[in-house]
Amino acid sequence: MTTTTAIERMSDTRLQQRIDMNRDAKFGLENATVEQLNVIFVLCKHLRLDPLTDMTLFQGRPWRTLDGELRLLHRHPEYVTHKQWALSEQEKLDGGWNKDDVVWATEILKTNGHSVIQWGKITRAEIETGQGRRTPHGMHPVEMAQKRSLARARKFAFGGEEQLDQTQIEEILATETALRGDREKTKALAAKYVQIYGTDDGDIEAKPIPERDPELQDALIDNETLLIDARDIGVGQGVLKRCKADPEKWSLSDIREANNELRSSIRSHQEL
Repeated sequence: MTTTTAIERMSDTRLQQRIDMNRDAKFGLENATVEQLNVIFVLCKHLRLDPLTDMTLFQGRPWRTLDGELRLLHRHPEYVTHKQWALSEQEKLDGGWNKDDVVWATEILKTNGHSVIQWGKITRAEIETGQGRRTPHGMHPVEMAQKRSLARARKFAFGGEEQLDQTQIEEILATETALRGDREKTKALAAKYVQIYGTDDGDIEAKPIPERDPELQDALIDNETLLIDARDIGVGQGVLKRCKADPEKWSLSDIREANNELRSSIRSHQEL
């Protein structure tokens, strides 16, 4: 199982814990209503995203972060690699943008050898308004332009992932609620069965299958995020291969050691 699988197979309990961690860290969900948190839960489960790093709220609506866009991109089977760059002032004017806009391009290379290029911009008006309101567009215009160009390029290259409308979200929430009720009922009946009849093994009690250690789960998610960052800035393949955690074989200390090596490599490349 890869580190991507660690996120994609995240249990409902762990998913809720990651939402709570987002709220505690004030990453965007701290003021969310119960209804909004339910929507975040459904979308993260549906898209197999991490609510701590990949999804938050912006102006009351679910909003994927740059990490979330990258995770969806890297997961696609036709993805090979991508690169991003800022447009010069003349390139912006040639493309019909204002010279004061922040404009980035993203090129995605596919397995068939074809590439797709798209652009994303943050206007000067968005930056000025956002600075007063302290929105992501005002505080981090470069990253937001990168995200817009990446999302557009991914959509043009591979098509958008299935979008959920309000009715579908409500249906999934209703199904999830029913399933949780069934699980509680099954658990109660199983306990009653053991109490009355005993287990097949006599006096040996049936033990539930334990969930993955939360610290190990966090380390695996950190490993995947660091691998994405390292790959994007050109850290060598040897380092990437050596530090890609194997959750079936690696201990928590092994994964943390690999994560530290990745952080050190990322810092070294950034200082060049």
